[in-house]
Formats: sequence, structure tokens, C-alpha cells
Amino acid sequence: PPPSSLHQEIATRLVAALVPVADALGMVALMEAGYFDPARPLHDYRQPDVYVARREHMTPRGLEGPAELVVEIRSPHDETYLKLDFYARHGARQLLVVEPETRAIELYVLVDGSWRVAEPGDDGVLHLVDLPVALATVDGPRLEVTTPPGTVAI
Repeated sequence: PPPSSLHQEIATRLVAALVPVADALGMVALMEAGYFDPARPLHDYRQPDVYVARREHMTPRGLEGPAELVVEIRSPHDETYLKLDFYARHGARQLLVVEPETRAIELYVLVDGSWRVAEPGDDGVLHLVDLPVALATVDGPRLEVTTPPGTVAI
């Protein structure tokens, strides 16, 4: 079945916050778009909830190179953590996992081909690598996304 309305709302609001950042950097931020293995595009692909990528890695099919950021929003019985190997093999630089009900977030950063968990600062804020984006789960629960244009609560 399709993702829940909450799942879709989070993805939509998150991509809306990321589009100005991606545009300013000459990148693209997309929702529900294909991420393909260029050697086997018809047989090995994933469809993350959101990603940010450099335009030179985009083809008419979708992304066929490393992503700057991949976002997976959890669903009951999903395969989020089974996708980590695919994303690492294709050079995704970081992966954000969002738990929709609690807005809890996990940020993984690719270091030497392996995922490392990024720890928030003392203020509870996670900062993305090479993207001017800060994220924090706050009471509500809400996910606050801070970018140069400002902060949005999701």
C-alpha cells in the first residue's frame, strides 16, 4: 500500500524545505524518485522518500550516482535498514532516517565505505555534511529543519 498520509506529509514538507538549499547549490531535491544502479538499472534500484543529488548524476530515469542526502521515513514493516548497503555501494554521502510518529531522527554518514552514526551536538541538533541544514526533534513532537531561508516545523 502507499505510505500513510503522515508519511507523505513529512516527505512533502521535508523536500519543500530542501529544494531552496539544493537550488542554491546547483543540485536537485526530489521526492519518491528512483535511485538506480547504473550497471543494472532495470534490476537494482531503490525509491527513497527524498534525496538531494548533484545534477550531473541525474539521468532521465533518475539518480545514477552518489546522493548528497537520502531520506527514509519509516513505515510499519518497511525495509529502511536493508537499503543501507545499496546506498553505501552507490556512494550516498549521508542518510537520514525519520520516525514519523515521534519525529525521532538518525543521521548516518558514509566514511570509507561504511556508515557511521552522527551524534547531535549538546543542543540536540544534527548538522548535515556539506549542506546548510540543521535538524532537531522538539516537543510536539516536531522535526525542526533549519536552512538559510529559515526554520520550518514538520
